[in-house]
Amino acid sequence: MRITLPFALGLLLGCSNDYDQFNTGGTTNQGAGPSTGGAPSGGAPSGAGPAGGAPSGGMGGDGGAPSGGMGGDGGNPPIGGMGGMGGMGGMGGTPIVNGIDCGGGNICDVENGELCCISVNGAETGDCETNCQGNEAGLACDEPSDCPGQVCCLNESNGDYTSSQCQAQCFDILVCAIDGDCDAKDECLDATDLPPGFLTCQ
Repeated sequence: MRITLPFALGLLLGCSNDYDQFNTGGTTNQGAGPSTGGAPSGGAPSGAGPAGGAPSGGMGGDGGAPSGGMGGDGGNPPIGGMGGMGGMGGMGGTPIVNGIDCGGGNICDVENGELCCISVNGAETGDCETNCQGNEAGLACDEPSDCPGQVCCLNESNGDYTSSQCQAQCFDILVCAIDGDCDAKDECLDATDLPPGFLTCQ
């Protein structure tokens, strides 16, 4: 078929449609940039640190007085009395420098005027007193060491004891500690009718 030039131009012009009329969206429908969220929901991390108060508990109380009472007075020397429960023991009494064993656990303090008072007939025990009765003999020494520079003499009268005392010279019964304290003819023996530890030249 033979197409004339005027007809071909007419077809060409008739087919040149405006295709933009079909693009109903205009420019390409591009979204905005990715949705930028704000700061993450919520403020600072929930809650501050645990609310710490002052440390638990008050100040420590003052300690009480030590348990137990004061110690009692000292007993017979040289050992003091026992103290109360938890308390200190009592101080021992003043030691007796010059004492006599008067039997029965009695130690007489001759240094402070005590005598061992026994029966004039003799006895293994007596009492510590400052004044002996008329039927008692007052013993003021019971060994030579009680009488430095002198002798300890046990005095008697009519078969009864009257005293023991430190003297320059003994005319009755000499108190001894060893045989050498006696005359050559005598021995130092226990006086069985006197308190323990009394030795005499016999």
